Amino acid sequence: MLLSFAHIKPIMRQELVNKNLVSIRESLRLNQQQFATALGVSTRTVSQWENGKVRNPRLTLTQTKRLMDMTGKTLDELVEIFEAHLEDSLN
Repeated sequence: MLLSFAHIKPIMRQELVNKNLVSIRESLRLNQQQFATALGVSTRTVSQWENGKVRNPRLTLTQTKRLMDMTGKTLDELVEIFEAHLEDSLN
């Protein structure tokens, strides 16, 4: 299954990704530096993701696996989180 947000305005998609990343990080009670270290990226990268300076941030498979391990969520559950925020923003 491919996840497509093509029908949503690009700026709205970007804001949803940013908010989801912040929400996930905060739910883990991590600051940006701790989150960055856990994902194997720089603090600057996390900051850019969260502040929308990187359009359509993408996680590598390794980073996605680390995020799954940190949150205790499956890939499907993470996708559901992002989709739920998308649906909320459309209503």
